Amino acid sequence: MKRERITAAVAALSALGLCRAAYFHFVVEPERPVRHFDREFRELKEALPPEGEVGYVSDVALEEVPGEVNEAGKEPYLEVQYAVAPVVLRYGDDTLPMVVVRLADPARLDEVLARHRLRFFSWAGPRIALARPR
Repeated sequence: MKRERITAAVAALSALGLCRAAYFHFVVEPERPVRHFDREFRELKEALPPEGEVGYVSDVALEEVPGEVNEAGKEPYLEVQYAVAPVVLRYGDDTLPMVVVRLADPARLDEVLARHRLRFFSWAGPRIALARPR
């Protein structure tokens, strides 16, 4: 009797897991395509040291008001941090020997470089530049 209950419980949980997997595969995934960060940020990863810290600045502020996170700036920062780990991005630090510049609008590169007193080093993607302190 006990063995039959365990078998029934395992079968029920398996069916539930199968339904969940089918839901995500057929409903959720088609609406949210998977991004391949490894390919998207390959050039950046190759240009950075294998470990350590680099600066990070952007034309979209992570904090517009001190202590309040700007969601529009948070997501791009976290994407880059995920892609370049174990390298640590120091947000707003424009004094480190290498600085990643993430741009929502690539036309604003000169403005961001001037504001942070950086000089352009190279492009590491369509919206990512590398810079060094002046």
